[in-house]
Amino acid sequence: MKIRLAEIGVYLKQLVKNPLRLGSVIPSSKETAQFIVKHIKKEKGFIIELGAGTGSFTKALLESGVSKENLICVEIEPSFCDFLRKRFPGLRVVCGNAAKLADILPKDALGNIVTVVSSIPFLSIPKQLREDIVVSTLEVMNPDGRFIQVSYSPVSPVPWQKLGLIQHRYGFIWRNFPPINIFGYEKNLDETGTKF
Repeated sequence: MKIRLAEIGVYLKQLVKNPLRLGSVIPSSKETAQFIVKHIKKEKGFIIELGAGTGSFTKALLESGVSKENLICVEIEPSFCDFLRKRFPGLRVVCGNAAKLADILPKDALGNIVTVVSSIPFLSIPKQLREDIVVSTLEVMNPDGRFIQVSYSPVSPVPWQKLGLIQHRYGFIWRNFPPINIFGYEKNLDETGTKF
């Protein structure tokens, strides 16, 4: 209960300071986090969480068996980075821009990422920045890696056709405020493993 109150306090301070950087007025629900965990690839490799915020998804990922060594959180807001480091001691938290992942992620993770989970509020950022973030993600992921994006939009916030991706709509979570869609994307590979 103490952690939840601290989480809401940090979140609300950031909401007042810069509301467009947050996708919602409260952190994502436990149900949303648990649903996302069902769709991550857990084979050997790193999982990157973009826009980790106060750690709703981080907590669910760790509880599902993802090790702290294999999970890296990327967050642009320094107050959230500080909160994540206190809440999850020993977790790697990178404070930086998700559109520049090749520059900010630890070198041992590059090319060895099996899943990227993003809660970046794509609907409140420019389309070009959305595309830059997805391209940045594709550059550092395994060829068969998966990109998961949460969105309040009923249609994909990612230009998946333009980027030559395969899109999946994993589901719609009613028990979130507001209710949220979960989309998944993978590179479109031919039989030889080459991106079309």
